[in-house]
Amino acid sequence: MKALLSRLIFFSRLSVDPVLMGLSAALEALSEPGYDYEMENEDGTVDRYDHDDIRQDLHVTLHEILRLSADYGFEGDLYASYIAYLIAADENPLSLLSEGLGIPEGSASLLSLQDCSALYELLHYDLSPLDQFLGSTSFSLLRNYQAAGKRTVHSLREASLTISALERSLMRAGNPLGIQRAISEFYRRFGSGSFALHRAFRIEGTEKERELVPIKALDPVDFDSLLGYEAQKKLLCENTEAFLQGRPCNNVLLYGDAGTGKSTMIRALLHHFQEKGLRLIEIYKQQLRELLWLNEILRNRNYRFLLFLDDLSFEESETEYKYLKSLIEGGIEARPDNILIYATSNRRHLVREFLSDRKDMVDQEELHHSDTMEEKLSLSDRFGLNILFQEPSFEDYQRIVLLLAGREGLKMEREELLQKARAWSVQRGGRTGRTARQFIHSLG
Repeated sequence: MKALLSRLIFFSRLSVDPVLMGLSAALEALSEPGYDYEMENEDGTVDRYDHDDIRQDLHVTLHEILRLSADYGFEGDLYASYIAYLIAADENPLSLLSEGLGIPEGSASLLSLQDCSALYELLHYDLSPLDQFLGSTSFSLLRNYQAAGKRTVHSLREASLTISALERSLMRAGNPLGIQRAISEFYRRFGSGSFALHRAFRIEGTEKERELVPIKALDPVDFDSLLGYEAQKKLLCENTEAFLQGRPCNNVLLYGDAGTGKSTMIRALLHHFQEKGLRLIEIYKQQLRELLWLNEILRNRNYRFLLFLDDLSFEESETEYKYLKSLIEGGIEARPDNILIYATSNRRHLVREFLSDRKDMVDQEELHHSDTMEEKLSLSDRFGLNILFQEPSFEDYQRIVLLLAGREGLKMEREELLQKARAWSVQRGGRTGRTARQFIHSLG
């Protein structure tokens, strides 16, 4: 196995994967008389292994494969599924070149055949010597694993299906060329790396060690669960469709009353368009300085990214909005064509404004207060599409309550239900979609 891993060029990261390294080291150790084995570390020190060390390392390796398989709900050949996961998650020059297109003909394709030859042998590697050493059937069971019952959380369900489909394609391939075709088709349909397996992300870490981390607990909301606001939905979908097709489109500000479904609309949008290469990155207000970093890492990826700023507003002392202004329009560096900004806010004007901002002079502190006002208003104006969400009418609120009650299977007389819904809205001080959902949930 060690020789196979050393042949990898594009997928060279597999050669330093802890699980494959553990298997490789164990297999090499078992080939030595007495099962004694020495392995030199990067710092020049040497680790010596005996059969107890090998046994322990193999149990750790089995645990890691089973842990990943439990997370993603894999069944069947867990060893092959693990390798398929590594291939799918790996971002390398070949995968980035092939994203959304498949492996192109030419030198990269010819070079990748060497990798595919090693991968073919790796996928079909005989692990029976490990069972013989352990005196068990652990690795045989690993190659034909039957789960008691899949409990994959919704957040990983799509990633699980994606990886499992790749594993089946790889194992059906009869030769290295078939392996290459399977990987090429995966790149064409899904892309590569974390963006191939997940749909939404957030920024974590410090400025020196920041990274995009998948949001795994996604709300499975879709447009069917959004009641009303058809005009707003149409505007947002048309703009997003234009963005995905590379046609002219606008950054969007969704503003209006709290609880009217602005954020839910964005989440439904991701669910609706995810198969067309849409990805969402949630950004908090204090992270706006990371927009330039996002520009750099996203501009050459073959996806379309929505930068989602939820519940956005700024106090007078906060200046982070200037990073946003620069990205939308006004900076020297052009915004990448594959990035669009969607923001929600309860305010039409995102930066807090005072009456004093509308006076040319106040207490002699600033000669041109009108300039201050223009500075604050200019952020909202840079969103080309502004969509208003207002509190629904009383009749629409009742309709939402009835529809939600029907979906939840509530057994209550219509008049009694609406009477309680009216009392609830008065108590809550509003009649929004959020209020209606909270009312239905209160009924248990």
